[in-house]
Amino acid sequence: MAVGDGGVIHTSSDGASWDDGQRPVLFTLNKVIYGNGEFVAVGNSGSIITSSNAVDWAVQSSGASNDLYAVAFGNGRFVACGLNGQLTVSTDGTNWTPGTNNSVGPAWITFGNGVFVAAGPGATVEVSADGQTWASFGLPFLGSSWQHVVYQVEYGNGMFVAVTSGDTGSYPAQSGNGSFFHVSVDGTNWVRKTYVNFGPVNNWYSHRFLAFLNGAFHEVTYGPSYGTVPISITLDGTSYISKYAPTNAGSAESMAFGNGRYVLFADGGLSWYSADETNWVVGNSGFQNEITHIIGGHSNLVAFGSSLPVLVSADGVTFSAASNSPTGVLTAGAFDETNYVAVGSTIQAGHPFTYIGEIYTSSNSIDWVRRTSNANQPLSSICRGPSRWVAVGGSGTVTTSPNTLAWTLRSSGTANDLDGVAFGNGIYVAVGNIGTVITSSDGTAWDVQFSGTTFDLLSVKFLNGQFIATGSGGTIITSSDGATWTNQDSGTTASLFSVAYGYGGYLACGYDDVSNPSVRDIFLTSSNGIDWQDISGKIPTATTVRLVSYINQSFWAVGDGGTILRSDVADGIPHLAGVMLPAHSGVKLKVIFNPGAGYRVQFRTNLFTDTWHDVYTQTNPTTSETWTDTNACQLPAGYYRIISP
Repeated sequence: MAVGDGGVIHTSSDGASWDDGQRPVLFTLNKVIYGNGEFVAVGNSGSIITSSNAVDWAVQSSGASNDLYAVAFGNGRFVACGLNGQLTVSTDGTNWTPGTNNSVGPAWITFGNGVFVAAGPGATVEVSADGQTWASFGLPFLGSSWQHVVYQVEYGNGMFVAVTSGDTGSYPAQSGNGSFFHVSVDGTNWVRKTYVNFGPVNNWYSHRFLAFLNGAFHEVTYGPSYGTVPISITLDGTSYISKYAPTNAGSAESMAFGNGRYVLFADGGLSWYSADETNWVVGNSGFQNEITHIIGGHSNLVAFGSSLPVLVSADGVTFSAASNSPTGVLTAGAFDETNYVAVGSTIQAGHPFTYIGEIYTSSNSIDWVRRTSNANQPLSSICRGPSRWVAVGGSGTVTTSPNTLAWTLRSSGTANDLDGVAFGNGIYVAVGNIGTVITSSDGTAWDVQFSGTTFDLLSVKFLNGQFIATGSGGTIITSSDGATWTNQDSGTTASLFSVAYGYGGYLACGYDDVSNPSVRDIFLTSSNGIDWQDISGKIPTATTVRLVSYINQSFWAVGDGGTILRSDVADGIPHLAGVMLPAHSGVKLKVIFNPGAGYRVQFRTNLFTDTWHDVYTQTNPTTSETWTDTNACQLPAGYYRIISP
């Protein structure tokens, strides 16, 4: 189980394939443990959630208002600790008694040999039998030239092992590039053990975390000057062996062991798994840069982004880089049943701080051709009307083309940045900074309109017979003609980046880093574009989502960290997608399905002579399912179908 930003929870049976996730709370979750037959996760703003099966979660009242960073179980009770000495204790995971002890640090807590041990100030630890009454104990450091720190303590093999700062009193020798193990049986009497050296003297390594896994203590550190992530493994804190995590795991956050496999997680959802901590296999990594736009094309999906190749998918399961992709930053794209067009920016040659507008076109989404945009400003949005393409960008830039080949600059009537453009009801509408709205009947001559707002407008779409523009401060305005606008109450002050319409409803996405930094991403729905409801907790992501779109009966959301999300299909019917894995090692299948009923996936080799055989059965689906069939790739042909129980 993995928990993280925005209350996201993901589970996996093998550490390689992870479920689509859920968000029982909107606050960042910092730690999850399994104790007394229950999963307990703690997080920001005093959040505590519990589950007995890792599927159904109950939100508990912790009585704590400060962020909670760690939790441990022992002596028949859970103890959580957090910011400003925040403590809260429970005997059942449901009823919690809050308290405070300013000597207890927020970062970690562990239990062993009848006592809880938690972070104390400086070179001390705090020890308690019940989580309420604490006593302070120091560790035996040498020298005084360094401000000693106890980084973390874990319990295993009948002892507590602490990782501490690595000074011996002979600064700078053995300072900053390693640490010490300290050992205690009872948490109160400590003995200094081995010095752990990670590299040349005076090259700084930072402690990431300590974990007791598979019968041994593992300290994970990071050396930014080397890009390496050492893992020091010790049974008793006396001697250790060194392993190394993948080179791009510098932001490693946690590691777990189960079913014969180590799983390592890092920021951005990066994960790896290994049986020996030497040979690491990439789990959930994919493309990590910002994705700004996704569109439907010739029976495929095409995604664009920042410093990314164009990403193409035939099934919505696996996205791969187009072989001949544009370079630079792509901010938007569109398709008119014949041509794909992408817009963005690159750095002007010889001017490292100046960006110019770029336009690329393609007939197949794979091979892209750069066109002359004639725009000396970044381009942010594009649409197709009956007579021409229109792209807009910085400083009021508008450039148009009848055929995607030659582009002509137009006078927009404004010097404000333009961030969105759409066509509908016989008119082009572009929106931008300080509530800017301009309209045109042909894309060439533009008029400035009064929007009724001074908030920046970040996007505009023509949806369900009306224009709808979204922007900063929770702004949503609607219009049938682009000239007369009505302000709608979104119920949020978050910046709203995009809106889509499908299956009788609107979906808007945004980002809130002002009123509640812990929540961050915002999703709103509406049946009429007027009355809006916050459904952020129902969507399993906490990264900034830049755009939502409705494609092939599903809502799609894309954003930072390579985020691509797909909703269940709107018709409520199971949809099956599949792709052959590299080297024909298996067929990766995904059922996109609204939860509520069971189903079976069946396989046969011939539609006329063979019989159907069950290959996968799901009796109580709670989300979309993904699995791999390794047998089918041995056959010359095969067919899959979904049937009810």
